[in-house]
Amino acid sequence: MAKTKGLIFPVILVTSERMKAEVEDIVKRYTHLIGEYIIIQECYNQTSSTPQKNCIQISDMENIEVLKSLAVKITDSFKPTHIVAMEEFAVSSAHYLENFFKLEPKLSLEQMLRFRNKAMMAEQISKTGKLVQPVQYTKEDVFNNRTTYPIVIKPIDQAASIGVMLCKNQNEALNALKKISDPIIQEYISDNLYHIDVLVENTKCIFYSVGCYQENAGYGAINGAPLVSIIETDRQKLLRWNEFITEAIETFNPPNGALHIEAFYRDSSPHLFLEIGLRPAGGLIPMMIKASSDIDIIEGHFLLSIGVSVEEKYAKPRLKAASLIHFPKLPNNISQINVENIFLPETGYKSEVYYMKTASVGESAAAEMSYSNTLADIVFTSTNRQSVVADTQHALCKFSVNTIHKDFNFNVMVKAGIETSDVLFQMQKAALEDGFILPG
Repeated sequence: MAKTKGLIFPVILVTSERMKAEVEDIVKRYTHLIGEYIIIQECYNQTSSTPQKNCIQISDMENIEVLKSLAVKITDSFKPTHIVAMEEFAVSSAHYLENFFKLEPKLSLEQMLRFRNKAMMAEQISKTGKLVQPVQYTKEDVFNNRTTYPIVIKPIDQAASIGVMLCKNQNEALNALKKISDPIIQEYISDNLYHIDVLVENTKCIFYSVGCYQENAGYGAINGAPLVSIIETDRQKLLRWNEFITEAIETFNPPNGALHIEAFYRDSSPHLFLEIGLRPAGGLIPMMIKASSDIDIIEGHFLLSIGVSVEEKYAKPRLKAASLIHFPKLPNNISQINVENIFLPETGYKSEVYYMKTASVGESAAAEMSYSNTLADIVFTSTNRQSVVADTQHALCKFSVNTIHKDFNFNVMVKAGIETSDVLFQMQKAALEDGFILPG
């Protein structure tokens, strides 16, 4: 690992409790490099009144006035050497703080916006011509019925499928446009979506991992369906993805750190680029990557962001099969539902259960979609890909949760396969059989 001159004093921006815990663990491992540090954590209007060591909570990470006020308060007692954005919604804030503290920005304002604004992202791809993307539409195309359905309408600056709407006809599209004032509109691609997670050092890919989301990625999870991803181990496919990564780096010229890219695989034509994030992956993906390769992509991003080389450390990763399942909580328009009991097999698998967690009895079973607030999570790993796939299918089929509604007993058996996982439909069917209709 490359040596640095003197100690590093970073300001680290996070938007989740899970990432805050990850950062605190990393800092403990690198006390020989890091002096004082400050974590700025977004808490969605639920900031704690109790002071936390090395952590300042704010309600809105992208509110410049809030950031400016905070920066003014800490500037007399803390002189940062680096600003580190660990998550999607911290990227623009990190750029602002770099300028405020007169640090050399990692990117120009325009370069940074290409990673946050999906319209500018699409424009950059069109300008450079290295990547291929889905057909892009305008509002006028929708109004004048010049689109081929289905289409996807989503906010230009969100992540983790937040606000994404799949529209099968013009009426649905017009309704979606009433809800999203500044959208990006593109053709819907029905193929399985891949996530490509990369560490970049000096504009070179030094590590990458490829996973394939199974049926209903994003859209299904919003409605309570399990989110499943399986690590790609096919060498020929990985070589093709490596070529794609090179083109993405040449297109966006990212700084040192992690990239989270989503794209569709094509056998005999260029892969279809969907979007890119200047950050490590969220949810269980970093854990699945570590199970597969022994590479900590969150640590890698942090170290690269503070100027520490990891190329030698991460030079020869192993490659094992791995998968993850997120069982999201039910849509939060279904209120007053708590977990009565929950079942996910702990044994009987051929693969190693690398990680497993289930919700507690009495805990709310409904919530706004979040990969850090789920009914259950599990990660498998094995040298045998077939075992991982079979165990993933087994866990999907065997998982069940019973819930109690405020007004009536409402037992829901969640059964999902990799190809069919419509939990909301199962809930609605069960409710109708009991004579109840769920809201929404």
